[in-house]
Amino acid sequence: MYIGTIISNIRNNNILVRMKDPVYNEKIEFFLLEFMKGATKKTGVLSRDLYKYIYSFSEENYYILITHPSYSNLKAYKILESLIMYQDPIDLLVAIDNILFDDFVVFPNLSLIKSMDSQEEKIYNMMMKNKELELRRKQKSARSRKLNHLEEIHNKQLELTKKNLEELKIVEKTINEKKSIPITINDTKKRFETSSSPVFICLKERIRCSVDTDNNIKNIEILGDMTVNIKEEAYKSLEVRLKGDYKDCKFSPKLSKDSSATGLVKSDKPFSLNKNIALLKWKDSKIKNLPIEFTFWPSEIKMNTFQISLEFTATSSLENLVITIPKTNLSDVVAENIKETKDTLEWSVGNVCEGDSESLEFQCRCSDPNNIFPVEVYFTSPAVYRNIDVEEVVCNGEKLDCVETKRVLEVDSFKVESE
Repeated sequence: MYIGTIISNIRNNNILVRMKDPVYNEKIEFFLLEFMKGATKKTGVLSRDLYKYIYSFSEENYYILITHPSYSNLKAYKILESLIMYQDPIDLLVAIDNILFDDFVVFPNLSLIKSMDSQEEKIYNMMMKNKELELRRKQKSARSRKLNHLEEIHNKQLELTKKNLEELKIVEKTINEKKSIPITINDTKKRFETSSSPVFICLKERIRCSVDTDNNIKNIEILGDMTVNIKEEAYKSLEVRLKGDYKDCKFSPKLSKDSSATGLVKSDKPFSLNKNIALLKWKDSKIKNLPIEFTFWPSEIKMNTFQISLEFTATSSLENLVITIPKTNLSDVVAENIKETKDTLEWSVGNVCEGDSESLEFQCRCSDPNNIFPVEVYFTSPAVYRNIDVEEVVCNGEKLDCVETKRVLEVDSFKVESE
């Protein structure tokens, strides 16, 4: 029995997923994470208690069938070979739907057809034409008598296939339109934290701040929350013991108030499954230290032409660091190792360790070097400001070891502004 099909591109991380029955996005993410962790070869079988992954790799893509453990591996490999032959995404989706919903597989010998010389093509076309004429005669004969039950089903299937093709063309058009939209620094925000662990607790803070060119904080706000995501029924009644600075946190009204005051997070009703449930929140605006500091040094090399030096120093370990400079009031920009768009200069640094420093130099024409501001900064970091953590998680009186805890600080808005 089929459960679903996944096709994943390892270069651009694009995925195509078709499941026989509706599933949550979290379940699809779980399948992907489990497969990526367990797959060690380009072709193979990854078995689990209730299902198995049968997969093959071709041209940067993993083709994965998720089936019942008793399903034939040989039959699955033949199906994977047939899917790999399809180059057009619509043909591929139709083939997958035929497998999932109709148990119908076509094994086209595309290489043989494409390699035909002109004489073989003529013979092939004649054969296809004869088959088409024969099919028309059968259809004409069928019209003279009542359609039986099987013919009615066949016609309905043709109508559904046509409808699916039209819907897929609309989807493909929408995807192409989205690809043409340029990605900005704002597109990287609002990350969704997830995990394949049975219990996942995330302590996340968002930072909103603006600083001047001397790294003096003009305004700052930290918005934090702690969420739990439970994936297994057995842990729906868990309790979380906190440690650290939680006294001024705001706890969810669905939690036990008396227990929350002592740092014990529990609910009178079981928690929901496969949802990020907010347990508590906090705010802070009395922050004096920044996770990153900047030095700007402009030099006028000729009239209205400046050499700009931008250097940063990380005071904490940072990930996904991106620095964006507006280009609206700049012209004749000369820079290396930087992505230039119509409106911005984007410096994608990536991951840096605490204490690391890097610099960027570029040349531009402008009336005032302050025209490079405001500079926008985006990053994530495992170092959060609030001194709060999970001491232990228990369920039915027993301590749980299947818990993953993650701490993350993410920029919501971080601007360096001229005075």
